Amino acid sequence: MINHGLALYKPGESDLGTAMRLWIVNRHCWKQGSSSINDRIAVKNVTQDPLFSTLYSNSTEDIQSLKCTHAKVLGYDSSIETSSWSKFRSVKKSISHKQCFSCAKLGHHSVLFDLIWMKKCPIHQESLSKHCPICYQPWPSISKLSTRACKLCGAHLSIDELVSEDAFNSKAYREQVPSLLKFFDTDIKFYQAYRKYFVNFPAEREDSLSISNAFPSLLSHYSSDEKLCNELKKLDVQISNCYVKSFKLAPTSDDRDLKPDIALMEHSRKQVFEIALNVLFNEADHELGSCKREPLFGHFSCTYCETWRMLIKGFQKSLLVREDRILIHYSPPYTRSINVSDPGLVTSLYDTVTGSYFKVPKNIQAIIYRTDLWQCVVKLFSQIEFFLDQYAAHGLIEMPSMERQKNYLNHQKHHFTPFYFVKRCEECQLVFPEEFRLKRLTGTRIRLERFTEEE
Repeated sequence: MINHGLALYKPGESDLGTAMRLWIVNRHCWKQGSSSINDRIAVKNVTQDPLFSTLYSNSTEDIQSLKCTHAKVLGYDSSIETSSWSKFRSVKKSISHKQCFSCAKLGHHSVLFDLIWMKKCPIHQESLSKHCPICYQPWPSISKLSTRACKLCGAHLSIDELVSEDAFNSKAYREQVPSLLKFFDTDIKFYQAYRKYFVNFPAEREDSLSISNAFPSLLSHYSSDEKLCNELKKLDVQISNCYVKSFKLAPTSDDRDLKPDIALMEHSRKQVFEIALNVLFNEADHELGSCKREPLFGHFSCTYCETWRMLIKGFQKSLLVREDRILIHYSPPYTRSINVSDPGLVTSLYDTVTGSYFKVPKNIQAIIYRTDLWQCVVKLFSQIEFFLDQYAAHGLIEMPSMERQKNYLNHQKHHFTPFYFVKRCEECQLVFPEEFRLKRLTGTRIRLERFTEEE
């Protein structure tokens, strides 16, 4: 019979936290010989405590369902921890867990820790780390937990050690964690946005990382709980002021009839191109295109001139040629080239509840499109600056390591604006952080760092 170790349970426990708890109280041993904790707790492999029998609607098949069962037994609302906000925990499944050192010593891991915007533990105010401070390995996944020899990240903790750490006292967690979980379990509903250029695709999927990072800003904008928003700031969760534009919804029978307005796109491109050239001219303080060019690849040795060259090539392309959907094609020396597609226009919204489509007004389309193009310029400027700095430092001999290039080779992923279309009674509201309104290049990159993938 499996020991559930409910005395160690704390609100907000993640799937990994559940696995750690079960691993500890079952004396770090799976009698069935399985290295997978999910296999070990499956009903077919283990006898469950009768205490839980009345709560099994079907059968407890994995960590997630067992965690929900434990929460019900102890009177916690487990629905919050599995609700819609959970999609914002991480962008890539391969992203490693973050952990609080003090929580690890208690045999606990919180569902809050894997939220990409969470930097500190709300209980201990300690910075979250992606690596175990004892063995320096990344914190393990559930399947790898039982293969670790490290006492801390392998959860080889004894009951005596847990008692000495006061691990059975969950008071602080009960007082602080539920309010944070409820804050992210918002009743704000979103419309799914669709872009169009030569193809029709959901806009949400294009830059889920920056959208996720903007989520706390959106919630705080609509939240009346000032105390809770202040608590988030103490945890280094960065809250932005939000730009909001309201408009009336105009229904459409079929979003396929909404063709992109090429004239609007051309006008927006011209605006952004002119702004970018003015910024480059003011910062360069010399004639653009006058600097020396590298003979082998044709790159300018000056960041401003190289950015100028790439912008001219990209923004003068025709919007009527399918092959020219690639707005920027950049080939830094000694590394693979990077293609950045034109973001297209957000032409329609889809209500998943009613199955209805709505038109997006032309002025709203222009706001998003211009801002998206501006992110592309900002990112391109940063990228060229990075590569030229590297080659100047290495004398054009040594290629920068792939690890240092990571943030720049994912150019396409990070030039979209993190925006939401929020349902507000009879209106719809376009909401995105103030950082993403049209700005000068100077200083903008620093403000946008938190919306890009960490090094």
